[in-house]
Amino acid sequence: MRRKMTVILMVLVFLLTGCQNQTSKEPKSIDEETALKTVFPESYHYTGEQVVINIEKIEPGEAYFINGTSTPMELDCIGIGRMFMPDDGTNEINMEQKCILSKEMLGDAYMEMFLWGENSFEYVSNKTLKYAASFGESKRGCNYNLPLFLEKKEFSFGSDKEALEEIIKFLEEAGIHLEENYKVYTCYLDYETLREQEAYYDMDGNKLDIGSKWEWSEADNAYLFYIHQAYCNLEDYKCGKKWKPKVEIYNAQIKVIYTSDGIAEMVVRDLSTYSMGSTKEQLLDFETIIQNIISHYEYILGNSLYEITSAQLICDVKTPNSDMPGEIIPVWEFEVTEKTEGGLEMHYEQRFNAITGEKMEH
Repeated sequence: MRRKMTVILMVLVFLLTGCQNQTSKEPKSIDEETALKTVFPESYHYTGEQVVINIEKIEPGEAYFINGTSTPMELDCIGIGRMFMPDDGTNEINMEQKCILSKEMLGDAYMEMFLWGENSFEYVSNKTLKYAASFGESKRGCNYNLPLFLEKKEFSFGSDKEALEEIIKFLEEAGIHLEENYKVYTCYLDYETLREQEAYYDMDGNKLDIGSKWEWSEADNAYLFYIHQAYCNLEDYKCGKKWKPKVEIYNAQIKVIYTSDGIAEMVVRDLSTYSMGSTKEQLLDFETIIQNIISHYEYILGNSLYEITSAQLICDVKTPNSDMPGEIIPVWEFEVTEKTEGGLEMHYEQRFNAITGEKMEH
């Protein structure tokens, strides 16, 4: 059983992915008219001796912020697991390994499985495993092809709106109450594009000369939803206890693949409960933030060149390693490409506090 679980877990690492078709729900309690709004430029360009800035689109165009705290949301993971896989004799639960596995197999894979951890879980049915070879979510991945799935479509089993309504209803019944604090990005996985994009790569990112392993049909059409929690309409990309999420759409707190059979896959992690204060914070203007990041890199010894290509205002939490409420802070996230004198090229992110202008250390 350990070998079979390893195969499935390896597939899960590569499975889910993200997009631009977006809807959002904002907290109704926020009075935007009385909040202190800051307007940002649409783009920004700068060329210095060591720093080059080419940001084509700054997101968002304007923002406000009201102080608040974030507390990890507690989940009844076993209860949620039984919503997906009832205790009806068709599966087995392993409390030690924290999983529910179907007894029915398809080759070397389980027909269904549910895994859980500390306030996080993954449910996957065998139907969705085939998407891994056709859909690449990360901009830095060798198989990135997300833009191909952005065009809005409606599949024969229902609209994306209907599918999302079913998902939100399920979450509510599972005790996951998002209230109005979320944004949704939708991708449209149509079987024809999935078939065309099926490809396999080695560990170094080289494409392998391997033909198709799957048969594709209309039954494989699916909607992929990325549901991001948001505070003051800023997406939550807080650093967790064990990881720092890249600011890409696929790093949502909730990811769902919805097919003609309903929810075929769901991944949930790092959900929060927000408590809003009453202090309206003044965000720094973008020029001040930019000068801080320029100063940061110009004072670094060495001959590396730094190019900054994106800027997005997000939410982080000051005390991410505690189960106690943490202070929510607005943060500018910048994507940086560093080119060393020796020809090495590195890609990473830097975060700056949008209120104080200070560089974030985690």
